[in-house]
Amino acid sequence: MTVVGHRLLHELRGVSCLSLEEIESQRKSICCSRSFGRGVTELAELSEAVCSYLCRAAEKLRRRKLAASYLSVFIRTNQFNADPKYSGGRGATISPASNNTLTLNRLAQQLLVHCYKKGFCYWKAGVLLEGLVPVDCVQGDLFQAADSPRQKALMRAWDRVNQRFGRDTMQLAGQGLQPRWKMRREMLSPRFTTCWEELPCVKA
Repeated sequence: MTVVGHRLLHELRGVSCLSLEEIESQRKSICCSRSFGRGVTELAELSEAVCSYLCRAAEKLRRRKLAASYLSVFIRTNQFNADPKYSGGRGATISPASNNTLTLNRLAQQLLVHCYKKGFCYWKAGVLLEGLVPVDCVQGDLFQAADSPRQKALMRAWDRVNQRFGRDTMQLAGQGLQPRWKMRREMLSPRFTTCWEELPCVKA
């Protein structure tokens, strides 16, 4: 057994090994990255993937009441086949810090253009948000305007719609309507303990 296994054994026997965290520590970064279901060669499809991952990361930011002051975008080819290899990434400072999906996606698409190189077959992309600060502690910028109350209200409405009617009920057009690059999930494990729709039914 590993150290984790030994700790679990002691915990089950009533011996405390892990201290209880009553206050969750603040996240230092948020990353959203996935492998594609097939190789992607066109910038347009990479743009859809980066837009989707950025939207997911921005939702996590707002859920934790944080704003990001640095954004990175990265793309890479398959490291395990004979195709030509390439891995690229770019980052930029966000000033003032923001959790607005529209603002972050605009910057992410600019960074992606600088990362992309034609002639490669890409299998993975991702976005990384760093320099996280609480939304009520965002430092202003003399030359750039912060998110307006109208933009903040739009993001709140966006999150409420998706929470009530399901993920991606409201989304950016840049995410694509029927993306062919999405991860394959034919062998996804059942979610008996977390999804009502997948709860086993027993008929007597």
